[in-house]
Amino acid sequence: DNTSYTSNEGYMIGAAVALYNVTKDSTKIGSACSFANYVSKGTYTGRQVWDTQYPVLLPDINSNTVVGSVDRSILMYRGIFFRYLVDLIGVTNTNISAANKDLYKITITNNAETLWTYGQMPDNKLCGSQWYEPPYKGEYVSTTSLSDPYISKEVIPLEAQIAGAFLFEMKALLN
Repeated sequence: DNTSYTSNEGYMIGAAVALYNVTKDSTKIGSACSFANYVSKGTYTGRQVWDTQYPVLLPDINSNTVVGSVDRSILMYRGIFFRYLVDLIGVTNTNISAANKDLYKITITNNAETLWTYGQMPDNKLCGSQWYEPPYKGEYVSTTSLSDPYISKEVIPLEAQIAGAFLFEMKALLN
């Protein structure tokens, strides 16, 4: 399975930063930068990671997901990535290059500005899974076999809001 999730890289960045904080072993920061660059530079294999028109990460997808459906847990994955990317930017006394730090800040800024400008409903600022357009106002199809009371018309998944809130919080921490 070639499925890659931004949360995986986020967790690996977080683990490497935590190990560095305990051991002061700079190779851990090198590993964290490799994971961050993997996503920030869009070097995934097997799927497109960045939108072709807007500078935003596309939502993570599950290769088993039905077309037109939403696996809501996956909507949070980008938020996890951004949370740990900010931790990496904040590490001091290491060999993280200024170019890498700038790349990570640009990655966060581009996503936050695109979501803020294009990806929210104008009346209530709720965001959807595509950060370059307002939430989809149609019917979501559940990808689980369980009965889900939240799958109905006009639903905007909480998980999408969580990822958007993570992103805005991380952008605020950079300022």
